[in-house]
Amino acid sequence: MNTLSQVGDLTEQLFKEIREKFQSAGNQPGILDQLRAFTAAVDWKEPWLLGLLGLEVLLLVSTVAFRKSTTYCTAVFAFAMAVVYNAEWLNGELAQHWSKFAGQPYFDKHGVFFCTLVSGPLLFLMAWLLVNYLITTAKMLVDMKRMELRYKGRQRAKQEAAHQGSTAAKKTS
Repeated sequence: MNTLSQVGDLTEQLFKEIREKFQSAGNQPGILDQLRAFTAAVDWKEPWLLGLLGLEVLLLVSTVAFRKSTTYCTAVFAFAMAVVYNAEWLNGELAQHWSKFAGQPYFDKHGVFFCTLVSGPLLFLMAWLLVNYLITTAKMLVDMKRMELRYKGRQRAKQEAAHQGSTAAKKTS
């Protein structure tokens, strides 16, 4: 009986801790509250921020428009990859020189602002480009297989015509 009461006590203590965790989590702001606070803290009329958002929209629209241009898509992918790869360094540099172009210090040591407004959209763009590459590659594979089947069909037809020609020549002789 002693072990059974110990298990009961442990279970009761566990449920008490779980209830306390849920109550403390209920007092913390949710993701929507955090998102509202983030958007309220940013001055969306700053020229550099409008330029950044405009550049990201331009990159997205241009990659959709030129999605069949492998060279263009590769260049955009390489640019986005370079920016995301150097995000930590860029965030540090922008944090040091924010007063030259921004009205308030957006760039913290964790890089939340930079990741949200720069790296996030560029990662989305890179994912879209990868899906585009996969679709293009799949279409190319289908086209190549069709061309191969047509070529084999023409070769088979030539062989059959040559075979029929040789059997017709034997019958006439």
